[in-house]
Amino acid sequence: MPQPWRVAHSPFVYIRAEPSTEAEMLAVLWPGDMLRAAARRGRWLRTAEPVGGKLFGWVLEDGRPLGLGKLLLPAGGSLNTANVYA
Repeated sequence: MPQPWRVAHSPFVYIRAEPSTEAEMLAVLWPGDMLRAAARRGRWLRTAEPVGGKLFGWVLEDGRPLGLGKLLLPAGGSLNTANVYA
């Protein structure tokens, strides 16, 4: 079941095509945006739905090894679907 996460990093977080900081950027998430993640690979979360109807995206959840801190935090509770990126 997809888990809700909230963007905590400013100014933004990239959704990438692969779980790598070198991968193609598919979209941008802003502080406070919500994300539904369906899978994890290390510090990366995979989107629950394809981004733009094409590829599943990957978002770095924990950027501490890069000096960025936590990028996403578990949201918990119910989601306001008006502010959710799958």
